[in-house]
Amino acid sequence: MASKVGTQLRDSVTIVGGGIAGMTAALKLLKAGVNVELYESRDTLGGKFASVYAQGSYHEHAYHFLADWCQNFWAICEEIGVSQDAFEQRPAYVFLRRGEFPNTTAISNLSSPERIWTNLYSGVLPWYEMLLYVYSMLDLLLDNLNYDDTRRRFLNRISINGYIASRPYATDAAALMHQNVMLRAFASPSYRTSARSYRNFLKYAFGSPNPNFFALASDTETGFFKPFVQTLEDLGRTGGPSFKLHAGKSLTRLGLDTEAGQPRISHIEVCDTGSTSGECVPVQSLIVAIPPDNLFDVIRSDQALYQVAPALFDVQKLNSLPMASLDLFLHRKLPDMPAEHVTLIDTVDEMLKPEFRSRYSLSLLDNSQLWRSTDAGHRNTFLNIVAADYSNLAHLGDDVAQRILIEEVMKYLPIQSGDIDWDKTHFTSNVDAPLFLNEVGTWEWRPEATTTIQNLFIAGDYCKTEADIVSLESAVESAIVAAQAACASLPGAQKFQTIEAPRELKTPDFDQLLGLRRILAPWIPSAQRASQMQLKRP
Repeated sequence: MASKVGTQLRDSVTIVGGGIAGMTAALKLLKAGVNVELYESRDTLGGKFASVYAQGSYHEHAYHFLADWCQNFWAICEEIGVSQDAFEQRPAYVFLRRGEFPNTTAISNLSSPERIWTNLYSGVLPWYEMLLYVYSMLDLLLDNLNYDDTRRRFLNRISINGYIASRPYATDAAALMHQNVMLRAFASPSYRTSARSYRNFLKYAFGSPNPNFFALASDTETGFFKPFVQTLEDLGRTGGPSFKLHAGKSLTRLGLDTEAGQPRISHIEVCDTGSTSGECVPVQSLIVAIPPDNLFDVIRSDQALYQVAPALFDVQKLNSLPMASLDLFLHRKLPDMPAEHVTLIDTVDEMLKPEFRSRYSLSLLDNSQLWRSTDAGHRNTFLNIVAADYSNLAHLGDDVAQRILIEEVMKYLPIQSGDIDWDKTHFTSNVDAPLFLNEVGTWEWRPEATTTIQNLFIAGDYCKTEADIVSLESAVESAIVAAQAACASLPGAQKFQTIEAPRELKTPDFDQLLGLRRILAPWIPSAQRASQMQLKRP
């Protein structure tokens, strides 16, 4: 293995991982006057937020929810010259039942108290089930307003389903609505997601109720990463700190030095992706911004590393699931296609148990109505379809999985095989880039940005952050914290602004929601009786 260990470094940080966390850390460090060496295993930057170019078009990992409470993400957009005007508001969620196109139901700004009554009678669920669903959200959100550490630990150890089941008015349909939200937003079923993380999500959503979400009005490569990379390159030009990107390089080992007293990482070993031969790279300070399973593969057999940083090995307890993505191009414009996020659902009775989802938990977004492209290829309908429940298809092969998902979509939309532009349609299973699960009990196992090794820092959406829930915001926040800590360890580096806490509920907001819960409370027994009567019908 070639060695560069003898090379002298000064005010330099090495970053492994070129997703949004690694890129954010690079941006902050370059602006602080620190040299950055960025290693990425793929040929392109962006990670799970990136686009890939294939079959004549850019294709997304999946459509993305960009909430207005994500203050650190929006600050990064401003720093790279991407204004909020580049995003479209998408405050509504449309639900489409099998065989009913173009008739849809919708809820909008669900976290807005002003929209409560409209959403109750939206037709998505019977009014009584929607009432129980909304009331259970308020119950969790307002649970223990002092919210001390003991309560946080408790809510970390129970699932959303467990919490909802503890409510005396809970119904299966209301619980399935929570399941629907979790699968669409985080690919995480509600029976596996911690009540603590869900409470944080509700706290932020209710703290910024209008609008709930934004969507980038272009592919992420054009609209986000090209200006991001350009900003990094501009900062690294002659006269300023240097920025060097090493693409196609995978991390294979952390070189630990314990002879100088306090343990530190002296070098890393990297190799060309797919190769077994590589090189040693000296590091002054190191930020590792790769997924937890990849990190564990690097450290798992390193006994010396375990002796000085045993908590780092807890990442093996964190789980992830893939969300498969299908870009379905049509030869024509599909009339009456909603512009909002569409969730495909069925409401059927199976042993008196209602279901509230399609097979594979499918949802979609019509990018032909979102992307501001003059490309003729985007004038016809162009759907990004996400399968949040992909586990049954994951081992069947991409061609089989694509065929099955398209067959399922055809049960909801009036399209035939001849309508599909097969030359442009693109499927990716994303099995190599799964989403971290905010699973029950995992908060205590998630790493901090800083470690017990003085020059080793961790970044990624699975780290402990104020945002908590897996999101672009949590990835950005962890990167800023890691960059701050790395910067503080360098004598010549400039300090920079601390993170912005996610916008959340304030005391007046809680007072308003307490009042709303008091107004709804007298209707809960009636709603519960109506739900029970519906189940008893033949």
